[in-house]
Order: sequence, then C-alpha cells, then structure tokens
Amino acid sequence: MLRLRLSVRGARIAGRSGIAEICRPAVLAAFGMILCVGAAQAAGSSKEIIFARAQDADSLDPARVSTTISLQVMTQIYDTLLTMDANGELHPGLASEWKASDDAKTFTLKIRDVKCQDGSIFNAAAAKWNIDRVIAPATASPNASSYGEIASTAVDGDTLTIKLNKPYSPLLHFLANPLALMICPSSVHGSTFTAVGTGPWKFVSWDRNNQLVLARNPDYTNDDPLVNNSGPPYADRLIFRVIPEGPARMAALRTGEANFAEPSLQDAAALAKDKSYKVYTGANLSGQLAYVGFTEEIPPLNDPRVRRAVGYALNRNVMVDIGFNNLVQASDCPVAPGLMGYDPK
Repeated sequence: MLRLRLSVRGARIAGRSGIAEICRPAVLAAFGMILCVGAAQAAGSSKEIIFARAQDADSLDPARVSTTISLQVMTQIYDTLLTMDANGELHPGLASEWKASDDAKTFTLKIRDVKCQDGSIFNAAAAKWNIDRVIAPATASPNASSYGEIASTAVDGDTLTIKLNKPYSPLLHFLANPLALMICPSSVHGSTFTAVGTGPWKFVSWDRNNQLVLARNPDYTNDDPLVNNSGPPYADRLIFRVIPEGPARMAALRTGEANFAEPSLQDAAALAKDKSYKVYTGANLSGQLAYVGFTEEIPPLNDPRVRRAVGYALNRNVMVDIGFNNLVQASDCPVAPGLMGYDPK
C-alpha cells in the first residue's frame, strides 16, 4: 500500500488547571487521532474524572487486543517493564535494571517485587508468564511479533532472561510501549479474565457500552518520567463513559457532566477558540500517523510509478486544512515525530 501520512501531533491530557497530574499521559489521547476537549468547569465531583467518548473498549486484556479505545483504559490499570522519557531514553518501570547482549539476542532485566491491586505480587516470574502468554500461538496475540523471535525465557531470582533466535535490538524499547503492558497473573482464572495490574487505577466495574469505572490505587508509586506526580492519582475515580452521539458528548461537556470529551472536528475547531476549553489534537508521543492508503493489487495501483505519482500529486497541507480543520500538522516523513528515524526534512 502507498501510505501518505498526516502527522497528528500534540495531544497529552486535556482539562482544567490541576487535572494534568491526576492521571497519566495516556488517559485521554495517548494513541491515534483522538481529539480531546477539557472543560474549564468541573464535572460531578472533584473526586472523580469523567471522560465521555464515542466507543467502548474491546477488552482489558493487553494480550488480546491492541486498539486505541482499549489502550486508553488499559494504560491506566497496568504498567510496563520499562518506561521512556520525551527523548526516547529508557527509564525503570517494573524492571529496575536491564541489559542487552552485543549481538542483540539476549536481554536481561531485574524485576522489582511490586504489589498488585488485589494484594498479590508482580515479580520476575510474573513478567515471564506475561511474555510466554503473549507469544503462545494459542493466545493469537496481535502483539506477539513485536517481541521478536523469542527462543526462551527464564527466571533466576529477580532476573528475567529473554533469548531470541535472531537479533532484535528494538526489544527493550518495545517493553516500554503500551502494547507491552504487564498484567498480574491473578487476572486469569481459566477462561475468566479480571483486570488486575500494578498501575495507578484499579478496575471496579464495567457496564458494557455505558461506562467503565476505575478507582484510585492508593499503593501506586510512579516511575514514568512523563508524569510529574510520583504517587497515586489525586482523584478517587476515573470513569470512561460511552456517549456515541457527538452532540450529546458536547452537551455533557458544556453542562459539566463530563470533564473531557471526544468532539467532532467541527466542534473541536469551534471550541479551540473558546478560552473556557482546551483542545488537544493527536498524540505527540504516540507514534501514530493518519494516512491515505491504496490497495496495490488493484490496477493501475499495482504499478509503483502510479502510486508514486499519486503521492506527488496529493497536497498534504490542503488535506490537513480541509479534512482536519487545520488542527493537525502535515508530515512528509513516514515515521512519526519523536520516534527513531523521524526526519522533518
């Protein structure tokens, strides 16, 4: 496929002053082309954060799904083995130390003992269990290939060793990616799954296609360099409320029923001019890009010269202006800003 990418940049969490440190950066728009608006007024109680969005999560099992709408919730419940700062440098997460062999085929990580939200312990054995589960063919995880060709995993005390059949240098950085979230083994009981993690928010209830409720994890200690708050969230509850209709979401935002909402492009453009609201577009650290794609098997697009000509003919800036109300930035680079290989030239 020919992919003509439009960089969607700049989103963190939206909201009124003081809310930005209540939850982690992924809470509202860390992935993909989500437009979030934060109201200046509080919604409900200052003890809770309400996010009105168009769809519900598919699942809370990171080994089973990788959709943006699910990751918005899962990144609040679970942690990763490593974390990254704004420059892409690795920092501790559930792992306090890490090392890669010179041939990029053997990786060792020292895993801390961390209390899970149900009182169980996440340790090196739990990390191994997570990776083994993801790469198992029976799991059919969409994220399995991102771990490389793993030959074996082993635990010695607090140390996890991962050996690969082929060199795979991106592994450590992938372990800091939300697609590599670690669940506590107590989440799985046969065919039953209950979301249990080590993250800042713990699962409370889920009324499908209505609302998903998380509660503050009072034992949480933050290691993510992108989050200023080193302790548990300041609010008591985080609620993801499903409101499919755009006008209804905007009404919830304007009346104070919701702190945050996903607006339409038209609403986002209008609210960006209103000082009572803050509009955040895209996701500066997500690695996500919007693009125009063509199926290369269909003539005449099976000819690379035709695809190249279409690429030259399209005006990305006009597409951004018309298609996205000039709320995002065009990019000629197929790699997203902030990722290795990005070249704005």
